Amino acid sequence: MNKTVDNTDIRQKMNAEDDRYHARKLGLGGHGTHEGWIQAEGIRMAARMGVSPNTRHKMIEVAAYYLAEKRGFAGQGAFEDWIKGEAEIDKMLYDRIEKH
Repeated sequence: MNKTVDNTDIRQKMNAEDDRYHARKLGLGGHGTHEGWIQAEGIRMAARMGVSPNTRHKMIEVAAYYLAEKRGFAGQGAFEDWIKGEAEIDKMLYDRIEKH
C-alpha cells in the first residue's frame, strides 16, 4: 500500500527556519532573509510620509486583523496575515509618496 505523505508544512517550516538563520547572520533580524530589509524600507517610506514607525506598526496591526477576520480567524495564518498587511500598508505609503 502506497501512502502519500504531504510534507509541505514540514518543508515550509524548514525553509522558514533556514531563512531566519541566514537573516540573523546577515544582521537583518530574525524574520527572514529579505524581511528585515523590507521592514527597514517600509519604515523609511513611512518616515517620508511623516508617519512614525509606531503609527506604521499600528496600521499594519489593523490591516492584519481585517485579513484574519476575512478568513474567519481560522488556522495558523497570523504570520501570513501580518506579512500581507505589512505589504498593503507599505504599498499604500509608497503610492502616496509617488503622488507627491
